[in-house]
Amino acid sequence: YGKLYPEFWVQAPIDGRPASVGNGSHVGFFADSKAQVDAFHAAALAAGADDEGAPGPRPLYGEPYYGCFIRDLDGHKVEASYWDMSQGFDVHDHAH
Repeated sequence: YGKLYPEFWVQAPIDGRPASVGNGSHVGFFADSKAQVDAFHAAALAAGADDEGAPGPRPLYGEPYYGCFIRDLDGHKVEASYWDMSQGFDVHDHAH
């Protein structure tokens, strides 16, 4: 884990505002399929999380990316993503 590419990132919030618990914190999980991303999003919303980005592609992250973002009950931003490696794309060359 983390030997070939970074798995822990620290950077400024994308909106330029000061970092806080609810702004600048982002936890991401890799899913095994688009269906898992969809299920994560649905379960999170059913549990009371806020939608921060519905499941779907994000061209900015690369063509193989499919993911979603939620804001958990404590205010943390959480991402679930699936990368379709059948497209010959290395996620680790294009991590966001």
